[in-house]
Amino acid sequence: MAKSSTGSVARLHPARSLLLSALFGTMLTLGACDKLASAPTVEQTLQAAQLKLASQDTAGAIVQLQSHIKSHGDAGGRLHWALARAQAQAGAFDAALSALQAALSAGAVSAEQAMVEIAFAALRTDIRFVSLLTGTAMAAPAPQVGDTAPSPAPPPLATSAMPGHSATTGTVSVSLDGPIQARAGGVVASVPK
Repeated sequence: MAKSSTGSVARLHPARSLLLSALFGTMLTLGACDKLASAPTVEQTLQAAQLKLASQDTAGAIVQLQSHIKSHGDAGGRLHWALARAQAQAGAFDAALSALQAALSAGAVSAEQAMVEIAFAALRTDIRFVSLLTGTAMAAPAPQVGDTAPSPAPPPLATSAMPGHSATTGTVSVSLDGPIQARAGGVVASVPK
């Protein structure tokens, strides 16, 4: 119903009512389409994050990547790969390992690519990093919301005669004697002291 200029309530013709309803519905649909069209693509988000990293805004890049992943997901793992590198650069190693695990699981990156990625230089001697790349039990998945069971404890480390300088578990070993080396299967990363 509509109000006339005299203040009385006038009834709309049924055809006009139907036309107005259709017009209103179309406007709502177009408004929703505009919102969908304005959502950034994965490529746009990656480019924007790269620009932030280039300008030393690591925190801004992390927030942008996390926001896109939370809002739109990351089926291909490319955003998690970028997020893992940014978090490692920021020194957020636990978060970096979690994001790296998601990127590896999605197939966005190989273990060999991750092992030689410069952003993970500080993680190359971290047994969690090495075991994640080799798929051993030490790299348990991050707990999900709603999980009630505790994560299994990692297997005990067998250490060399000089405790604190090397550690081995399964096919993964890390040595701090001489040049720093991390071995994971057939991949060896060595960093001079």
